Amino acid sequence: MKHPAGQTDASMPAHRSILPRRRRDIVVAIDDTGDSENSLMWMLDTMYMPGDMVHLVHVIAPQPETLHNWNIANNSEETEILDTKAFAKRRFARVLEENKVQFSLHVVSADSSDSQCIAKTIQDKANELGAAAIVIGKHSKSKITQFFLGSVTKCLITNASRDSAIPVCIVPPPQDSRTEHGHTE
Repeated sequence: MKHPAGQTDASMPAHRSILPRRRRDIVVAIDDTGDSENSLMWMLDTMYMPGDMVHLVHVIAPQPETLHNWNIANNSEETEILDTKAFAKRRFARVLEENKVQFSLHVVSADSSDSQCIAKTIQDKANELGAAAIVIGKHSKSKITQFFLGSVTKCLITNASRDSAIPVCIVPPPQDSRTEHGHTE
């Protein structure tokens, strides 16, 4: 890189800010998959800086009661919230606590189970939190599964480009996961 008076990168003084760094709020969209764990680890390795606040966001989407094996006497949304907190603690909280990362868990409800609605719910929560970024894992689904079920990640990118100034970071599945599912992208 060229600098004034022929100085090189090595001879340039290091830039040091005299202002304290502003805390960033980083949203990590989670579900009960290894892809979410992968995105959290990627965020910690590449984006996270001490003092940042990590917001784990899980969306509960309505589904026909026949898809759940909950006891009918129980409130199904309440049960799902408790299940979400349990899996979040098991899969994510331990890693964040071990790394002394400040975090909070947000379990939010979507109006519909379609990908577009779930993506909008994540984006709305990120806007509400004033997030600096949204991190989401690209699931290792086949092209046919993506076609029939949709892709929250794809919808989030579409929404972000038109409705929000919050950057969306897409974390691909680990290389071995992509080849197991027939992906060679």
